[in-house]
Parts: sequence; C-alpha cells; structure tokens
Amino acid sequence: MKNNSATEIGVGKARLLRDRRFLAGVFLVVISALLGAWLFQSISAGTSAYIAAKPLAAGATVSESDIRIVDIRVPGDPIYASAPDSPVGKTLTRSVGAGELIPVASLSSTPQDYSRIVVSPKQPLPAQTQVGDLVQVWAVVKARGGVDQEQEQSSLLSAEAVVMDIRQGKTSIGVNAGNEVEIAVPKGSLGSVIDAIGADKQLILVPTHRK
Repeated sequence: MKNNSATEIGVGKARLLRDRRFLAGVFLVVISALLGAWLFQSISAGTSAYIAAKPLAAGATVSESDIRIVDIRVPGDPIYASAPDSPVGKTLTRSVGAGELIPVASLSSTPQDYSRIVVSPKQPLPAQTQVGDLVQVWAVVKARGGVDQEQEQSSLLSAEAVVMDIRQGKTSIGVNAGNEVEIAVPKGSLGSVIDAIGADKQLILVPTHRK
C-alpha cells in the first residue's frame, strides 16, 4: 500500500509540474501575441499628412492641385498639416518646396498683405532662383551726368517680394522676349513698382533668400 501511495503521489507531482509548465507556456504565448499585436499597431499606425506637389511660394493660396497626401508616422502633437484638416483655401506665410510636408505654422486663414504683379526684369534671374525665393525689387533710370554723360541711378522699390512664377515671355510672332517673373509684392510697395513700370524704368530683381 505504501508503495502504491508513493507512486500515486509521484505521479500527481509530475502531472502538477506538467500542468504548471503547460499553463506557463500558454501564458507566454498569449503575452507574446498581445505584445506582437501592440508592436505591429504602433509601427503601422500613422497620419495622413499633406505635402507640396510643387514649389509653393509664400503668399499663395493652397489649392487641391498644389498638394498630395501621404501616410507618415509623427509622434506627439501634429506639426504638419494632416487629415481631416485640409490646407486647401489657406494662405502660406512661408514658402514650401516640392515634396516637403506643409507645416501647420506656415498656414493662415487670413490672406497675406501681398499683391501679385508680372514684371520683365532688365537682367534674368540666376539659374538657381526658385518659386518661393525672396527678391529685392530695384528700379534703374538713366540720369544726366557731367559733360553730357549718362549715369544709372537705382532706387529700392521693395525689399521683400516673393517669386511666384518664372516664365519665358514671347512676342506676338513667337520670338523670345526675355523672362517674365510673377512676384508677390507687399501692398505698401505696390504703388512704387507700378509707377516705375509706367515710367519705363528698368527693374532688377535681386534674390536674397528663401522665405
């Protein structure tokens, strides 16, 4: 009897040990599955954000064709324009390059104090000039110097105009007529630019930096 009892006790202990190991294994499998699901969700969770489909200049009003939407992962508070808050219809307070995410801080619901105007500068802009760059607008006029000599005098019309578009101008017969540049000029400087154009003064655009 004693041998039978000892055998039963040994079997019971072995079974209990196997049950504990089984339960521990199940517990580890469940924990691993939950951890994997959490990790997958953390990695795959993202935000639908807006990027510029082309160079966008400061002062421009964002349209549907100006943007594309991409999925990104950004921790913390969103610093870029993201769904469902579309930037369409808002005004850019600084320039955004093609393919760049659009910062929330660069968007304004109030139109900026700029007016657009197309000018034909005396000299072409440097090749690296892009939409969104800041330029100074200068007017040049010839004045009489001593001994019947002509001298050029220049005056600054606007210190902070923004390049909105650069295009090749053409005459009515299709001949290249030099570059035409659309710029956004602060409204306080617009009158001076228009007066210079009306007086046939030559304009020079001097790039400064990207806004």
